[in-house]
Amino acid sequence: MQIPLTYKNSPLIGFDIGSQTVKLVQLAKKGSKTKVVGYGFASFPTGIVLEGIISDPKAVGDAVKPILKQLAIGKFTGKRVSASLPVAKTFVRTLDLPKMSKSDLNQAIELQSEQYIPMAASDLYMDYEVIDENIEADDKEPHLSVLLAASPRAIVDSYVQLFDYLNFEVDSFEISMAALARAIKLTSSTNQPILLVDFGYSSTGLTVFDKVLRFTGTVDIGSNNLTEKIGDALKMPLDSVNKLKVKFGIGPSAYQAKVLTAIAPTIDQLISEITKAIKYYEDRKQEAKITTVVFSGGGTNMPGLLDYIAKKTKWQVQGFDLWSKLQVKPLQLPVRAEKNIYDTAIGLALKGVGYD
Repeated sequence: MQIPLTYKNSPLIGFDIGSQTVKLVQLAKKGSKTKVVGYGFASFPTGIVLEGIISDPKAVGDAVKPILKQLAIGKFTGKRVSASLPVAKTFVRTLDLPKMSKSDLNQAIELQSEQYIPMAASDLYMDYEVIDENIEADDKEPHLSVLLAASPRAIVDSYVQLFDYLNFEVDSFEISMAALARAIKLTSSTNQPILLVDFGYSSTGLTVFDKVLRFTGTVDIGSNNLTEKIGDALKMPLDSVNKLKVKFGIGPSAYQAKVLTAIAPTIDQLISEITKAIKYYEDRKQEAKITTVVFSGGGTNMPGLLDYIAKKTKWQVQGFDLWSKLQVKPLQLPVRAEKNIYDTAIGLALKGVGYD
């Protein structure tokens, strides 16, 4: 959803708000290259973001301020932000509608939202985009494919309070999966449909990108589930488990067998949900097949995870490597374990350097 701009010439910062962290990235265009101007992340206490709503914008803002002023890698100069909305709390649906005028389409969208979204329209911010204008095979009548997105006002308003506190101007809000779809354009020129997996802390976002977003979904499985399973199996405190995950994951180590036994059922459940998403898309687009699954998010940094999924499936499994497509020097790269936590923030920031 677009917000009227005040600081139209100010650089844009990608601002990705999670359940416990905020990730920020600012980019700039340098000739044909995309340059990293600044990046960083801040943590805040558990429980401040509940059901997507920032209950204490000041506390989050106070956690972010040191990154903005002195602790970032590089320097933030922008006063505009493009912010991610949590996919688990955002309603996204593709609608097939007869071709009609814009005024009629607005009315049709409102009626459709009442049917598919379990909240009153007055409690939502809604936006839509026509993603296809094509012909039905059966009756040859023109029709529209429309991507509808809606987010609870309580979530968006809490974000606006945060940005007011930080003296930022809001450029736009996007679901996190839309930002990742934009980042795909930086790393891939394929015309084939791709399933994007955002493996986050507490949940996993799924979306099909076929030149545009086709649908999104959420699975209640996140990297923290793996952490807890390993901790229970090894009788380790969570701090030690996190160090083990980052260093060895399910790769070769003295703990490999126990770790794999502990988390394999959870990973297999995630694979099952991804398979359902692929089938959902292919049943509706019978001429298109998904063979590539691209993983993003901090949870994908676990060594051996993507190899395990590739061996269990017939998918071409890939991880995002956005940093290799950016000019980072003279700044330092993030450490390996932190690279993918910035994927969504990079996708948001790309909007400010000419990526639609």
